[in-house]
Amino acid sequence: MSLRATRRSLIAALTVGASLAVASSASAIPVPIGSSTDAAYSGTGTPTSVYSLYNEASNVALIPAQNLIVLENGILTSQSKPPVDANFTTAFTSASSLTSSNVTEIATDIASSANTTNLEFGVCVNQYLTAHSLPPTQSNIQTAAGQCQSNASTLMPPAIAYFTGTVQPGVAAAAAAWPNLSQLVGFLGSASGVMQSADSATVTSSGTVTSLTNPVAYNVTLSAPANGYVVPSAFSLTFPAGLSVNAALVADEVDASTNTAAVELNPTGTSIGTVTLTSPLANTFGGSNNQLVGSVYVVQTSQSSGQGSVTQPYLELWFPAGGHPIYALGSFPSSLSFPLTLNFGEAYVSLLGTQEPLPLNSLALSFPAATSPVKTSSCTTLGTVSGAITDSIAGLAYEFGDTGDGVTSATGTPAPVNLASTPTAVTNQCSSATGVMHGLTSGSPTLTLKIKAGTAFGTVTIGLPHGLAFVKASKKILAKEISGKAKSVRIVRGKLVVTLRKKVTSATITTKKGLISESLALIKSIKKHRTKTLTISVHAGNTALTVPVKA
Repeated sequence: MSLRATRRSLIAALTVGASLAVASSASAIPVPIGSSTDAAYSGTGTPTSVYSLYNEASNVALIPAQNLIVLENGILTSQSKPPVDANFTTAFTSASSLTSSNVTEIATDIASSANTTNLEFGVCVNQYLTAHSLPPTQSNIQTAAGQCQSNASTLMPPAIAYFTGTVQPGVAAAAAAWPNLSQLVGFLGSASGVMQSADSATVTSSGTVTSLTNPVAYNVTLSAPANGYVVPSAFSLTFPAGLSVNAALVADEVDASTNTAAVELNPTGTSIGTVTLTSPLANTFGGSNNQLVGSVYVVQTSQSSGQGSVTQPYLELWFPAGGHPIYALGSFPSSLSFPLTLNFGEAYVSLLGTQEPLPLNSLALSFPAATSPVKTSSCTTLGTVSGAITDSIAGLAYEFGDTGDGVTSATGTPAPVNLASTPTAVTNQCSSATGVMHGLTSGSPTLTLKIKAGTAFGTVTIGLPHGLAFVKASKKILAKEISGKAKSVRIVRGKLVVTLRKKVTSATITTKKGLISESLALIKSIKKHRTKTLTISVHAGNTALTVPVKA
């Protein structure tokens, strides 16, 4: 699955003098793999598929070149001369005969100056056979060879021009691109979905906030378009201002200082979340249903300062992958202040022993609240997680018309491109309470409380400040003094305890006149504006809250 080399242009060199139709200001372009029956790319306009490029490299350049070598071998052998390449005795008829090894050998034979004269003569023979519609039988080849010798001044110049101007550069370019094209069609030829340029990917996120002191349950997903996949060589995620690092995770860091490789390939520490890679190649590497599911770790290496240290660790995405682990490391910046950017490179694929860009439909990170790496300063907004991506097939995408994928030419080095993102979807489970009191200056106060809690509660316990008190009465009378869905009301140690009919996450409780008494001193203090705020204590189940109330 060596896709990493695809970051170089796969097809820019395939056709000398090709005229490619590139749309202006186009982005997010599909790059279809196609099928083995696709017509070879003609060299002009936009390719129809990766297979069309593969078929051009194979059927238009490499196989005819191999056939030329076989043809000239036969001519030289009939003249008792050494062949161009004794390894090629039979003409190839399909791309299935091509391998990385013999493609390199074909290119070497065609490029060698020692073979030029002989192969130019072979071109002449082939052109004569074609011009006269003669099959390449031994007698016809001898006839063509005799004509090329006796009419050399007429037949050889166009043969020489074609060999040096078309065959040699075409084969060199095809040989350079063929291994990568072969790997693409080999691994992704049967993949479901359409390969897309990486600038079509998006970033989405969600979070559940229960308080401003606890970590946030957090999810971030990098996604290709529906029914498609992208092949990034690098990507980054930027977490917005308003968040902060959960410093408690230092205790969960995996210490790889003594054996980095072993720990990265088989972490033994505490994971802080899960990661799910949906990919057309997931099943090939031990996954199922096109998914690899793994764990997220915080990893420190042997660095005493800088990247890999306890204060600047790596975020490791680790997949067991059927016993052949795959992992990617995200590097933290030197400052852990927000906005904070994590940078990920290619994943290490242990089965191949190399780093590779992994095709992905989506990459989802999920952190439960208990081990989430972030806290927040707001219960209602978590900002927007943004991202950037570097496309391993940017040069290829450019040939298909994408001018927004980080390159300005097919041979350019791709730059990161920003991804579309949306504000983080927030589930607000923060506990809060607000209150208002009336009648404080007349000595007949009433209280209305609105309570919201992150967890469901079945009781509400209300405590009053100095100067206010609940008036003791029977449960039956107390029940009439409360407006709300109360099952029972009682006063315990001076506090009003309201038992609700069922557990809820929010409730409104209002007292009627006569349930709360007020001291003359408090009335006087409020009238003289010496007391401006009163503090009510509330317990909604086990959630403790304080409610400031305007006097």
